Amino acid sequence: MIENQPERYRISVSVRDSREHSSNEVIAGGKFPTSITFYLEPPARIAKACNHEVNLFGEDLNRAVRLGQKPEPSTVEVDQRWWAQHCATWRKDVIDLALEQFRTFPLGKMG
Repeated sequence: MIENQPERYRISVSVRDSREHSSNEVIAGGKFPTSITFYLEPPARIAKACNHEVNLFGEDLNRAVRLGQKPEPSTVEVDQRWWAQHCATWRKDVIDLALEQFRTFPLGKMG
């Protein structure tokens, strides 16, 4: 008997905008120096397309810059089980998956 494979969802992720925070926002507001606004476009049957702003720094910020330099959006593919587990936090979780595609490896640690 062949078990049904869970349905897979393709979610498009692109960088919409970036914003530098003031020193006051960073010090008093506890923000990172830079926010990136991502545009997320899931299949309409599971969620609405939206913008989602995330405060980033370090390697995650570098990954977001590389994603923003792509002429086309990145695609993240998840299945129904993943969606059921992450439906409350899907925006941040999908962005994390998209940024993983732009991981850089330290010298000597490939693979």
